[in-house]
Amino acid sequence: ACGRCSTVLPTPVLPCLSRHPSLPVPKAAQLPGPDRLPHLSEAWLTAVDEAVVAHEGLRRISADLELVIEYRVAGVPDRRWHLAIDRGDVRVRAGAADDPDVWFETDAGTAAELLDGDVDPLRAMISGDLTMGGDPRLLVDHQEVLEALDEAFGAVRAITADR
Repeated sequence: ACGRCSTVLPTPVLPCLSRHPSLPVPKAAQLPGPDRLPHLSEAWLTAVDEAVVAHEGLRRISADLELVIEYRVAGVPDRRWHLAIDRGDVRVRAGAADDPDVWFETDAGTAAELLDGDVDPLRAMISGDLTMGGDPRLLVDHQEVLEALDEAFGAVRAITADR
């Protein structure tokens, strides 16, 4: 549990960054080891789901929003997962969404670079390394939700194994 607020954490090394973004990432999360989660693995998706569920700010600012974003990562094997926002209930699930409002598609290498912040999403789109479909205006209209999602993902980013 978090030492500041007693939140049950997704993994032993995941700090409660969703409530206390100023907390430092534990040294164990900065080192390679068994607690590191492979990018796009079931364990990684579970940790991302737990991080978005625990993010109170995300729940609050998405209370009037219904939005489904699907991520398609090509490779061996192809990997799809989606983020569903349903009036404050935010979940990450493995697999394709029934009818995503917006979708992104890329390869595993670019997906890892995007997660790390090593490549700008706009540059990846311009170069053709990232494609997008659906209604992008929904993302523009809800930038504060995307910022909160990035905060939640930051907690998991810190414990994601090298890709």
